[in-house]
Amino acid sequence: SSGINAECPLRPGTTKSHILQSSCRCEKVEGKCGFCIFQQELPDLPDRPEMTFDRNTLSLRHVESGCCVTFNTLEALRLVDAHHDTVKVAYAAEWQAKRKGLEHITNTPKP
Repeated sequence: SSGINAECPLRPGTTKSHILQSSCRCEKVEGKCGFCIFQQELPDLPDRPEMTFDRNTLSLRHVESGCCVTFNTLEALRLVDAHHDTVKVAYAAEWQAKRKGLEHITNTPKP
């Protein structure tokens, strides 16, 4: 059993690959390497997530119409507000309150 509901009109699909390299590898590829593409396309993003899977995708295809929507890493990171800290986990305030006086903890890298 695949675990997919036969009555569901959407079918998921994925593409999986390796983690984006942490430095330029243009001399080893034709054109621009993934690192340089992300640097060029996301110039205002101060830091990338530590583990960026640049070639991974998630797609949802409507069975009857064939219409498909695909989500990818670069497009998702383009939506990150590089200048304002808009996302916090539920316990962030409580966690920080217990660590008062530790300034380096409250100054976290973005995104």
